[in-house]
Amino acid sequence: MSIFNWTRRRWVNIALLLSLTLNLLFAGFMIGRASAPTGTATNPVLGFPHFARTLPPERRQELRPVVRGHLGEMRKPMRSLRQERHRVAKIVTTDPLDAEGLRAALEKMRQGENGLQQRAHDSFVEFVSQLTLEERIALIESGERRSRHRKGFGGPNRKEH
Repeated sequence: MSIFNWTRRRWVNIALLLSLTLNLLFAGFMIGRASAPTGTATNPVLGFPHFARTLPPERRQELRPVVRGHLGEMRKPMRSLRQERHRVAKIVTTDPLDAEGLRAALEKMRQGENGLQQRAHDSFVEFVSQLTLEERIALIESGERRSRHRKGFGGPNRKEH
């Protein structure tokens, strides 16, 4: 046996061992992901407009005013909040830094976020109040399914702010 054949066999064995290691690592990852608890951190307030689209057409029609009202009510505060975020970014990227101006802008941004959250909660209560028990259970379950789908491979790319 020449030294060339021994070297080639050695590289083939190394490649096979590396492949086996990577496959076992991937299998362990997938088993761990499948056995992890899911759905516990789902926020149903964020998902109710999406859930409404999954209802039968007659229910969608009945709930449409609540969902449209919610979406319409959120536009102006969202726009204001976006402007405040831009204002914060502008202050942070200006030299010299205006620390007091930054504190004031952050406070205004926090107030906007709190107001937006309160409006979302009020809309959610109004929406859920019009659902049957079965629909409320389906709402929570749909959020859990979406939560599981977003994690791991194949989920949509989401920007975190």
